[in-house]
Amino acid sequence: MFRSTVAGCASLAIVPVVCAQFAITPGGAAAGNGLFNNGTPPPSLTETGMGNAGLHATDGAAPDNMFQSAWWFRGPGDGREFTLPSNGSVPGGPTSSCVLVGDDTGTLDVGGYDCEVTNTTASYSFSTALRWQIFEGAAGPLVTYSAAITNTSDGAGLALSLFKYDDIDPGNSFSHPWSWTGSSYHAVHDGFEIAFSAAGAARRQAADFPALRNLLIDSSLTELTNDDGDGMGDFTAAFQWDLLLPFGADTTVGGTIAFVPEPASLALLMAGAGQLMLPRRRRL
Repeated sequence: MFRSTVAGCASLAIVPVVCAQFAITPGGAAAGNGLFNNGTPPPSLTETGMGNAGLHATDGAAPDNMFQSAWWFRGPGDGREFTLPSNGSVPGGPTSSCVLVGDDTGTLDVGGYDCEVTNTTASYSFSTALRWQIFEGAAGPLVTYSAAITNTSDGAGLALSLFKYDDIDPGNSFSHPWSWTGSSYHAVHDGFEIAFSAAGAARRQAADFPALRNLLIDSSLTELTNDDGDGMGDFTAAFQWDLLLPFGADTTVGGTIAFVPEPASLALLMAGAGQLMLPRRRRL
């Protein structure tokens, strides 16, 4: 359920604020065209990532179709992935400082985080602007996500891997069919689907919760497997970009999360799945 407005978070511009979360809507809070929200950066780079994500077809009273929307990164010399946005440091590893951008009044259509990441041991640093923007779509809201990366390392190139992870729960249920088509993963429920797509990603993978997230939060290096299959379960998916940036260079990667009409091929996959679509509780 979407939380109510937090006092002191009434900024009407895309500027950093201290706030519990951001919430974005197309057309303003009273328009009923959709709502996306996400939480405040966690205090550690090795936690389970951003929690408190929400994706609603109309407003905060509508069913929540998302559990988590977060980034992970891995820099040169790192033997594991680290969550973004996050605040804190890892002994012998990176330090991250992030601020929330936007507010939770529902008057904006863009929100996100600005982060600075440094790793003195591996001699790399970068800045990133993580953004989510929401639009009114034909079948429900469409959310774009992006990471604008600038290499701020001291005269050196930067080899950086980025991972965009989403846990999507159509109809607020945690067992549903999912499928891979082209550049998108699709999770289907009760006459509609939510598509999670990326542009230019090198790798991808989908798996039932929490298997994929466990790969990103453990202490070992992860490369996504380019899984192209179909499945039935608690849908999570991730995309991976492998970037090589000269000193001072910048680039932006991203994709979309969108309500789309359900195609016939996925409607057939849903046959007989109703008995499995039973809600359950999960913890971060």
